[in-house]
Amino acid sequence: MPPAPKPILNPADEALIKRWLHIRSNLSAATISSYERAGRRLLLWCAEQHLVLAELTEALVQKYFHHLRHPPAHWRVSRKVQAADRKPTQVLYGPMSARSLEQERILLLTLLTGLVDLGLLTRNPVRQVPAPRSSKQSPADKALSQAAWVALRAWTDELPQDTAGARLRWVVRLFYYTGLRRIEVRCGCMADFHPEDGQWYLRVKGKFDKIRDITAPPPLLEALRAYRASLGLAALPSPTDLEIPLIVPLTGNPRVLCLRRLNAIIDELAKAASLAAENPYIARELSALTPHRFRHTNATHRLSRGATLETVQDELGHSDPRTARIYAKTRKEARIRDANLLD
Repeated sequence: MPPAPKPILNPADEALIKRWLHIRSNLSAATISSYERAGRRLLLWCAEQHLVLAELTEALVQKYFHHLRHPPAHWRVSRKVQAADRKPTQVLYGPMSARSLEQERILLLTLLTGLVDLGLLTRNPVRQVPAPRSSKQSPADKALSQAAWVALRAWTDELPQDTAGARLRWVVRLFYYTGLRRIEVRCGCMADFHPEDGQWYLRVKGKFDKIRDITAPPPLLEALRAYRASLGLAALPSPTDLEIPLIVPLTGNPRVLCLRRLNAIIDELAKAASLAAENPYIARELSALTPHRFRHTNATHRLSRGATLETVQDELGHSDPRTARIYAKTRKEARIRDANLLD
């Protein structure tokens, strides 16, 4: 059976999106990539419907969103398939959740609004389409409970004392103790660790190329020493470790892992840790572990132990102090005490 013909995206529409992305080059690489994927998906659907962007209406946008919630087989691809082996139409892992569809709408709303502002489109039909309903969950509610974190840490402590085991222990502690975004982990290297007045820090380039130093606590340094020992490296990093990424592939080749592989590492350890958990509630928490859930856990656990909003904001690289506040859950005891202050 001959392969399906490659869909021909409208060159003029592709040029419009590329022009807007070029103007927004101040955005982070991850954000640009999100806009590119959302734009390409829309252009792919338009090509299959024999449409161009200027012909989109509110009804067609609603039809497109329904398509994302119920994608046909030729749009789906397994996560195990390498990017180079995917067909041009394989742009989704499966049906979009309501939450993902809401994010997709925001991306398209911003993108098409930008094209209207540039005079490249006359109107933005996404603006009039209501956001899909989703059950929003507070970032603090996405954090691991203290019990789940203790179980995960204990599970990693029982792993074999080999390179693979040392790497998983390092991955868990790197994400937990730093709260790094996955793109920050991918772009970091061992030389980014540096001492200052007896304290070690990890220098990170975050969103909008903002540089910050993350404090490296003793448990993180302990895992770092063990991981480096398993790789045959000196106990602590040096400025010469520029070519050694924060997480080295098991092959030993010091190349930078792609974001897909980073996700796969967390997926694999989440599945293994959840299967090992005796408590079903903890198992459910661990099975839903993601790189960003570690970030939610870092912020929530810091604040629950008395960290200030200012230090959490600085360590996690939040540009808006209100972002750190959403993790600051008040304790029931404190609320009861304060409620009883009223006459």
